Amino acid sequence: MVVGAGAEFEGLLSLRRPGRIEGEVKGDVIAAASLWIGPGGCVRGRVEADEVIVDGRLEGEVHARGRIELRRGARVRADLSAPRLILADGSFFEGQCQAGSPGSEG
Repeated sequence: MVVGAGAEFEGLLSLRRPGRIEGEVKGDVIAAASLWIGPGGCVRGRVEADEVIVDGRLEGEVHARGRIELRRGARVRADLSAPRLILADGSFFEGQCQAGSPGSEG
């Protein structure tokens, strides 16, 4: 599934396969696989996916079952939660994050 450059989508976007966003999405994105936000892409809302790779802009809340990767040039204002978090040199992140797996207590 692709939201192409120049396209705008508003509402709930539910993906069963890997998705790519090059345009603008306002609303929640629920992906059963990976989600890539391209350099020209922008998501404003809640994102849930196996992995989230950001080259563009993202504002909201992100939950990944695997990893979140912010690449060079990414601009992210969000709360992030994932077992693995990768922040590349040149990326921007503002928000709270929870990374790693909680250890067992006892």
